[in-house]
Amino acid sequence: MSAKNLLVLLVTMVAVTLAACSSMRTNIDYDPVYDFSTLKTYGWIPNPQIEQANELFDKHFRKIMDEKLAARGYSVDDNNPDFLIAYHGDVQSKVDVTNWGYRYPGWYGGIEVYQYEEGTLIVDFVDAKAKDIIYRATVSAEMDRGSTDFERRQKRITEAVEKILKSFPPPKK
Repeated sequence: MSAKNLLVLLVTMVAVTLAACSSMRTNIDYDPVYDFSTLKTYGWIPNPQIEQANELFDKHFRKIMDEKLAARGYSVDDNNPDFLIAYHGDVQSKVDVTNWGYRYPGWYGGIEVYQYEEGTLIVDFVDAKAKDIIYRATVSAEMDRGSTDFERRQKRITEAVEKILKSFPPPKK
């Protein structure tokens, strides 16, 4: 294999590996004056926009969120919750362009174009009485639409929930 072919193969392998290991980006915001220590129970705000294709995601997401919140001492109370949880998401097409503009004898780096879909999940915790958002987490990552591996999907949902709850409840100010 020539040095040129080896370099092209190496660049391709790195690009594929980075895409496969793409991390989730998280943004957390919350009401700094809210007393989160009063929260013990929660309920879910129904999302009528969930399409049939996303019903299984909804079930998996809620189950994992319920488990993680229970581990933190919160319980579901559909009748009189302290806070409510709502979520929605979006998928956008993205393009990443890398200019490998350096030159080697007999080889020019060129431009690499990578097209992908990025999913964003926004989760709001809302005070049940005041109806004010008290905590918002946004998680974005490259979509793994081709995956049919159940465990891999569960792992990604669990990772997203853990990032959402990383700062919940926020520290007292």
